Amino acid sequence: MSEPTSIAGEGAGGTLRPLSRLGDITTGHQCWQPTIGTTASLNVFCNGQAVHMETNTFTPHTCGTDVHPDVASKGSTTVRVNGLGVMRLGDVLAPGGALMAQSTFNVFAKS
Repeated sequence: MSEPTSIAGEGAGGTLRPLSRLGDITTGHQCWQPTIGTTASLNVFCNGQAVHMETNTFTPHTCGTDVHPDVASKGSTTVRVNGLGVMRLGDVLAPGGALMAQSTFNVFAKS
């Protein structure tokens, strides 16, 4: 098994999870389909892709007559990007509770 190339927040407690980046998809929620991030950090990159952080938005999705974009709402409490929690695989989006479903698999951050 190969070692991760980078570990953000190495001294902090919590579980290591891979970072989410621009272009990574979400799980969707209830009848709303998965979405793709449309905003990310302008100056922090992971494997050449901009890193997702709290407050980033995702493409709007539709269920019936309701259309809304999801927003990255709960990322790492110890690893920050431009002062905001970095988003990782499994982190939560609002309003519907979708999760980050795709990420890098060689750069990790603790909770």
